[in-house]
Amino acid sequence: VFYGWLYSNFKNFTFRVFVIFVLAGVGYSLIYHRFHNYFDVFGALFFGVLLILSAHLIIKKYPNIYDLICFAFTSLVMLYIYLMHQLTHYHWMVYLALIGIIFSHRIFAKTVGITLTKRFKLLNTIIAIFFVGCIKLIFGLIDQSSAIYIMQWLLVGLSLPFSRFICHQ
Repeated sequence: VFYGWLYSNFKNFTFRVFVIFVLAGVGYSLIYHRFHNYFDVFGALFFGVLLILSAHLIIKKYPNIYDLICFAFTSLVMLYIYLMHQLTHYHWMVYLALIGIIFSHRIFAKTVGITLTKRFKLLNTIIAIFFVGCIKLIFGLIDQSSAIYIMQWLLVGLSLPFSRFICHQ
């Protein structure tokens, strides 16, 4: 879904070709290393496209609350996984990063729609990498089996829209 979102939101032909190669490489490696089979990879591709199309429709129809709809839907999926299977740290990692992005996006919504020049995009990227690096460095000191350790992904999610706010300031 992440790479599909990148593909749908960036119109640069070279970048789109790169995204396709990355997706093909990820799919191939999952099959090659026998983590998944062809049906799994094509099913993920199908549902990823379905999720991206659904997200675009929701964003167009409900632009002011689409992030809350995303949060509610993801929370229901987490509940389903908890009831039917077992939640792993990978589930929490993605969920907490999404919560961080949603709430940081809500807080700094005024700066999200601002078009940045190439210089500010580069600065935004450097600031985001700096924040993520600092978070990883600090949480590298914490025991990985600790529940606090997983909270780094909430901070990573919060830092991405925040870096754009800092860049804008």
